[in-house]
Amino acid sequence: MRKLLILTFVFFAALQAVEAVKYESAHVIPVSVFQGKTYVIFGVTQKGVLDDFGGLRDIGETDPKMTAARETEEEALGVLGSKECVRKRLSGPVNEVAKDRGHPHYILPAKDYGPIFKKFNNRRFGSQKLSHYQMEMVELVAIEIDEVRKGVRLYDGRVLKVRAPNGKLYSVRRGAGGAIVSAVKKGFL
Repeated sequence: MRKLLILTFVFFAALQAVEAVKYESAHVIPVSVFQGKTYVIFGVTQKGVLDDFGGLRDIGETDPKMTAARETEEEALGVLGSKECVRKRLSGPVNEVAKDRGHPHYILPAKDYGPIFKKFNNRRFGSQKLSHYQMEMVELVAIEIDEVRKGVRLYDGRVLKVRAPNGKLYSVRRGAGGAIVSAVKKGFL
């Protein structure tokens, strides 16, 4: 009877641990300040759609912020910082935009990237030798916060669209778009 009681306790403790890490993916929406203006930084996918930085949880990961940091380093090829740097910035006060359905989105606190900021706009990754997991983003684009807010005001409930500094109108991937809309409505962006 005692063994059964111990096994039952161990089972429920393990079940609680699994519940504590119940998320499928984690994402980051980077924000930057440059010359007094605030920008949201997006990756451009091979299909020409804007996306946040994030992805599926790896086996053994128990913290969504760790997943978000790892994915950000991989997809932005370290331009936004190493996973340790991103993780450190996520460890402070950070706005969690959407944690519903197991896909938390975090606003990566504003950072002034200084001289490297100009590299964000139209930063192409095609000439570099990339691993398969790094081929998701082909470019980085920084879009002024006012353009993002304008896109949210015009949002039709299906596809969020925002205009880049070069005048190009981009669609935002559905999951990222929903998180952006939510962040603007909550006052995070």
